[in-house]
Amino acid sequence: MNENPDNDRRTLLISLVVSVVAIGGIVAHLVRPHLKIDYVTVILLAIASLPWLRGIISSVDLPGGASIKLAARQRVVVRDQQETIDAVRVVATADRSVPSDEKLTRIYEYADKYEEIRLDMPSGHPRTKAMRQIARLILSLMPLDSYSPITDLLSYRAGRRLVAYLSLVAAPRPENAEDLTNTLTEREGIPYNQGWALRALSRIVDTGGADCISSRGVAQLKGMRDGLKYGSDRQVLLADLVDRIS
Repeated sequence: MNENPDNDRRTLLISLVVSVVAIGGIVAHLVRPHLKIDYVTVILLAIASLPWLRGIISSVDLPGGASIKLAARQRVVVRDQQETIDAVRVVATADRSVPSDEKLTRIYEYADKYEEIRLDMPSGHPRTKAMRQIARLILSLMPLDSYSPITDLLSYRAGRRLVAYLSLVAAPRPENAEDLTNTLTEREGIPYNQGWALRALSRIVDTGGADCISSRGVAQLKGMRDGLKYGSDRQVLLADLVDRIS
C-alpha cells in the first residue's frame, strides 16, 4: 500500500502531463483536414492512455523494439515501502524496559549471527529469509537512546553496517544523510545491506526533505543508479529516490 500522498500527487500530475502532450500531438496531426486517423494517430492515442493503465499492464512494446514499463516500477516501489512499514511496526512494538546497553549487546550478537548466515548459507531464498529474520530481531530492540551510527557506517563488518542502516530506519536522522550516502555508494557492496541503506535514506528524505541530500550526494546516487542493471529492484528504487530529491 502506498501511504505517501505526495508520490500519488506527483504520479497523477505526470500522468496528466503525458496524456495532454500526447493528445496535443493528435490534434496537431489532425489539424489538416485531408489527414486521416492513421497509424501515427493510433500510436499517439496509445501513448496518451499508458499513464492510466500502469496498474493494469506491465509493459507495451513499440515499433523498433522499444518497451515502455508501466506497472513494474510501481510494484517494486510499493513492495519496498511495505517492507519499511513492516520494519517501523516492529520498532513500535519494541520492549522499552530493556536498558540501552543491554539492547546494544544483543543487537551486536544478532549482527554476528547475520555474518555467520552470510558465510555459511548459499545465496538464495532460505538465506534471504534467515537474514530478514535477523533484521526483524534487531529492529525489535530499537530505537537506541544513546547510539550514533557513524562508527558502524564506517565498519568493515557487514553486520555492523546493517545495524547502522536499521537504526536509521527506526529513527531517521537527517544529519546522517551524507554519511549514509557515502557508505551506500562507496563502501557497501552487499545487495541485502544496500536495500536497507536505501530504505534508511528514503526515511531520512521523508523526515528531513530532499535538501538533506547534498548535490554531491545526488550525483553519487545517480552514479550508483546508472551502474546497476536496468530494471533490477535496487536500480528501480534508486531511480525513484533520485527522482524525489533531484
